[in-house]
Amino acid sequence: MNASDADVGRNAEVTYALTDLDPDDTEGQGHDEGQGRDGACVEKFVVDPESGEVTATTRLDHEQQAVYQCRLLAVDAGQPPNTGSNLLSSYQTLDSQR
Repeated sequence: MNASDADVGRNAEVTYALTDLDPDDTEGQGHDEGQGRDGACVEKFVVDPESGEVTATTRLDHEQQAVYQCRLLAVDAGQPPNTGSNLLSSYQTLDSQR
């Protein structure tokens, strides 16, 4: 993810964080019950707080979970801080070695 801030100096600095979707998050609906809504995002993915680059921390297995949905936050250093967010979805492909 890449975010920018129109402020100058320290207030323009943006850091990133990754959270699991809130169960009441309507933006994350549309998948089968239990798909990507069990806290797996913060267990399986990490975001670099400075670059916003998201990477998996472990091997992902389609048979265990096909879809991961996370909330990616961008927060500026202003007072009060401004926060923007995006829904991040990761869809796993089927294992070709059967």
